[in-house]
Formats: sequence, structure tokens, C-alpha cells
Amino acid sequence: MEYVIILLLLGLVIHLYHEGNFKENSIIEAIHNILSITKNNHQKNRINTPPKKPYSYRNPNKGKESTVSKPVDMNYYKKANSYSEKKDKDTLEKTKLQAERSRNGGYRKASLLNGTEKIAKVEIISLLQKNNKFKEWRLLWQVCMGEFLDHPNKQMYGDINLRRVDFLIVGKFDEIPIAAIEIHGQGHYPSNKTKAQTATLVDMIKRRACESAGIKYISIAVGHDEDVKKEVRRKLEKELL
Repeated sequence: MEYVIILLLLGLVIHLYHEGNFKENSIIEAIHNILSITKNNHQKNRINTPPKKPYSYRNPNKGKESTVSKPVDMNYYKKANSYSEKKDKDTLEKTKLQAERSRNGGYRKASLLNGTEKIAKVEIISLLQKNNKFKEWRLLWQVCMGEFLDHPNKQMYGDINLRRVDFLIVGKFDEIPIAAIEIHGQGHYPSNKTKAQTATLVDMIKRRACESAGIKYISIAVGHDEDVKKEVRRKLEKELL
């Protein structure tokens, strides 16, 4: 708006000059005053105008504005490397302590299976032989789940890595897991309420992990050893064979 007014004043000065009402010096002085006003207003506007914000775009995935040029935070990488080095050093120190303790020896042999599991193993083998399954299957026992399951999420893999199944049936030639078998004897669910709840949740984790990978999960609850063979036979014939 102010530029329009200045142009009008300038036009008026030129008109008066042509009409003979202004002397030459007066015209020059008027033009000089107009230019001074324009310069002062322009400088004033530069001072009062806030700086322009950097160009930004809207990320359709997050719905938040992000600047086009974002400086790389080198401190992040330094902290990450420092944490990794500290973790490696802690692991080394822990392993040194374990190596030192191993000097004491004192380890003893232990059976892979308890009494109930041994009876179940004999019956499982008998059933597989009877149904000619050993032509294509193999039976393993006390297998860590982290050996036959994987997960892209490290935390979820850690949830099952060190947990074991009592028996695992795999393909004879490709070693692909087919079925996991758990034998729940009398001591599986302790009388302590908290421990019993924990055992129930562990069973749930194992079942969900196996079934999500397409592996049959067969849980066999047995009371006395006399019932083991009958329960194993009933469950396997119903769910596997």
C-alpha cells in the first residue's frame, strides 16, 4: 500500500512541475524526500519481518513435519559403539570368571530324562516303529527351542531360546521339526501357587511359539508311571499318527 501512495505523490510532483507550480530545485528536493521515505520503510520492514522457516515436507507415514536437511548426530554413533564395546568387555570378564571357576571341576554326569520321561520315550519309539514313521522321522529329546525356532525380534527369540521341549520329532533327512512333545508328570505343577502360575505361562509360551511356526505341540499330562504308556499312546494316535 505504501508503494502506491509514493507513486501517487511522485505523479503529483511531476504534474505540478508541468503546470509550472514547482521550481526545479523544489522538485528535486521532493523526489529526494520520497526516496528517503521509501528507503526508511524498507529497512524498517527488514527489521520487523521474522526470519523464514526452513523448507519442510510432511511425511505421510508419520504425519509429522521433518526438515529436508537434518544434521547427522555423530554422538549417537559414538554412544552406540561405546555401549557395544562395554558389553563385549563385560562378557569377556564374565567368561574369565567362569573359566577360573571351571578349574575346580566337580561336575557329575546326569541323565537327560527322568523316570517318567524314559517310560514315555520307550512308548513313543514303539508307536513310531509300529506306524513305520522311522522311515521319514527321527526322535530327539531335551532340545533347546532356540535350536529349532527363530524370530526376527531379538527379545521374542530370547523368550524361547533357552527353554526346552522333552521330545522333538524331526524329518529324517531335512531335520525340519514336525512335532514337540511335552510330558507333564506329577511334579510339573508345584503346590506353590506362584510357581504353578509360572509353569502354566511357560507352557503357554512354548505352545504359542511352536504353533506359530507350524509345529504340532502335544502336551501329555500323566499321573502315575503306570498311566504314562496309555496316555502317550492315546494322545499321539489322536493328534499325530
